[in-house]
Amino acid sequence: MNNDSISKDFSNYSQQELYEIAADVESYPQFIPLCKGIRVLERNADHWLVDNLYGFGPIRVHFRSTATFYPPERIEVVSTQHPFKKLHVIWRFIPLPDGGCRATFEIEEEFRSRVTNNLSQSFQSTIQPNLLSRFETRARKIYGR
Repeated sequence: MNNDSISKDFSNYSQQELYEIAADVESYPQFIPLCKGIRVLERNADHWLVDNLYGFGPIRVHFRSTATFYPPERIEVVSTQHPFKKLHVIWRFIPLPDGGCRATFEIEEEFRSRVTNNLSQSFQSTIQPNLLSRFETRARKIYGR
């Protein structure tokens, strides 16, 4: 099982603004590394059923997940659909005392295949350092500052 967490303080953006970026899952292919496509299949008041496509080169992973929204504090994404034995992602948005917001991305994943688990660990070390920087670039594009 792979567990990882990264955080970044954003002095120029509010909790609500950062939450809205993360909640706009259909825009993920524009800024989330390896995300090739997202389609919302069902929208309920606080949770959505989401079709996901991630990939690198010729490798593609397609799965469904459920995104549950707790505005503006967090978003949780879960899946147990192949290739995952377990996937749990949490975006957290915590207001900072002097303004701005801390964004945290947590992921706990376990694939059904040991080989895939090992590949995922090597990808995570490459992808995660850039994730919140790309998130910040997205915030600048949407809100300026």
